[in-house]
Amino acid sequence: MDRAKYIMFDNGLMQVPIIFPIVIGHSEMGRNFPNWNVVSAGFVQWTKDGIFAFGDSITLKVKSRPEDTTYMRKYLNLAPNDFS
Repeated sequence: MDRAKYIMFDNGLMQVPIIFPIVIGHSEMGRNFPNWNVVSAGFVQWTKDGIFAFGDSITLKVKSRPEDTTYMRKYLNLAPNDFS
C-alpha cells in the first residue's frame, strides 16, 4: 500500500490519525468514531522519503494540515529515513 486515506481526530486527550484503505470513504470511516472530533482529513502517501499527508475530504469538508505529516510520523514512530 503506497497511498491511503486518513482522518485526524481529537479524542479529548490528543490528536489521533486513523489511516485506512482508499476504497473506504472518509465519511464512512468517520462514523465509526462518533465521540471524536474530526480535525482534518485527506490522503497519505508513502515514498522513499517518508510518509506525507495531503489533500482533503470532500465528504467531511476538511483539509489536510501541514502538521498532519508530523503527527503521523510521531504516532507511528516513523522517522523520515525509515523508508530508504
